[in-house]
Amino acid sequence: MKSIAQQTGLLSNYPLRGYYRYNDLFQILPAATKNQSFQQDHPLILEISYFSDVWPHRNQLLWHRDLWERKRFEYIRNHSIKKKMDSSDDWIKAYQQQTALKRLPALRAEVSGLLTLFANHRFFTYTHEQHWFIPTRATDTDVPARSIWGQIEYIFGPLESGSGLSKPTCAAVTKVPVQKYYASIRDVMYAGEDNTVQLPENIDQLFDHYFKLHPDRKTGFHTACHLYNRALELHTTSASLSLVAAVMAIEALVNCSRDDSPAIKVCEECHTPESIEKCPVCGLPRYRATSRFKQFLTDFGSEKLKKFANELYKTRSKLAHGGLLRDDLHDSGFYAGSKDEEAMFLRNSLSLIRIAMLNWLIKS
Repeated sequence: MKSIAQQTGLLSNYPLRGYYRYNDLFQILPAATKNQSFQQDHPLILEISYFSDVWPHRNQLLWHRDLWERKRFEYIRNHSIKKKMDSSDDWIKAYQQQTALKRLPALRAEVSGLLTLFANHRFFTYTHEQHWFIPTRATDTDVPARSIWGQIEYIFGPLESGSGLSKPTCAAVTKVPVQKYYASIRDVMYAGEDNTVQLPENIDQLFDHYFKLHPDRKTGFHTACHLYNRALELHTTSASLSLVAAVMAIEALVNCSRDDSPAIKVCEECHTPESIEKCPVCGLPRYRATSRFKQFLTDFGSEKLKKFANELYKTRSKLAHGGLLRDDLHDSGFYAGSKDEEAMFLRNSLSLIRIAMLNWLIKS
């Protein structure tokens, strides 16, 4: 079993001027671009060193993708109409070929999702959608604007594959002390032309913690990371769904942390956690989802977050059952220093949830 190194493309909302490498697993490098405006999405190169074989021809369980491939393969094999289906079956071979084709995009999404959580910048790819758009020009400003049909995409040119990660030709990316880095304001939109991609000094340790997670916890953290990334993505298009996704990220970590509380059982039918608390009057189980959520933000955020966590979960429940934030009703309002300031509440929620996720990872 031999690993290969593959180049693939990523984009960021800030320009990358240096490289970042994590061991021999992956690295990000600036892409060669010309005449780029700071208002544009900024392309970069991601190199990943990985095993292209899929489960069970590969016994490495490092990435979340590895865990998913194993679980999916075992499910298909065990639920097949052919009771004795094995790895040599033609259908299994065809399925594995399809899985192998999707392995690199899955690993790219895994890396970009983690980078987005760890850094103060978004890393993403386009979804290959086609739209009407108005092309912008640096010259020919006298030419009338017109709409044309096109596809959202950045062409990186030929991307190489080889036996190992390439040797960077630029300096390393700037790393900032942890406290200073995470205390800075994270704006999910454009924040000025002086900004470039910078990373926290502990980013290697964060990746170390991730790859050493217990399989169940790695699955939970990957789910939470995906949801948090979607929350950032939805921030400017649907504030309500952004907040719901962010709260769901914490719930994913609460669920995968139940091994610390073996007394909490899960209903076999609906998979809802059974409460160990009983009402002293009626004897029925007390609803514990809010308390678990509040306790999580307290443990991995701050004791001062109890009141905020309660308000956050209450807002999430309102939205999940048919409500909307004002921003989705085209009424962003204006700051009056009151609870009515929902835009500030959403920004604070995204920031605090991110810090709680990072603290959970470090302590796991």
